[in-house]
Amino acid sequence: MQHLTLAGAGVIPGLIEMVGDPARVLSIADIDAPKHGAQVTMSQDSHPEIALRHVAALYSTGAFDLPIEQVFSLEKVADAQRRSASGRVAGKLVITLP
Repeated sequence: MQHLTLAGAGVIPGLIEMVGDPARVLSIADIDAPKHGAQVTMSQDSHPEIALRHVAALYSTGAFDLPIEQVFSLEKVADAQRRSASGRVAGKLVITLP
């Protein structure tokens, strides 16, 4: 099982320490991930959908877990922000678009 990071630079070493194996870490945001032995999906800055498509394909095969904490409608985005700022979120907060 891989672990996916959507965060920017600087989190890869800590994530590798947490999961114990750099081969289990995949990033779509930190191009320096390979320097730490982790994987990065590459896409051109003008086409982030390429990286997201790659991630979706990996997720559909069960390559990594992406825990969802709560789903919010676009109208409730302020509630999602408050929840995120609370610092007590264990999974992803998802905003759905109409």
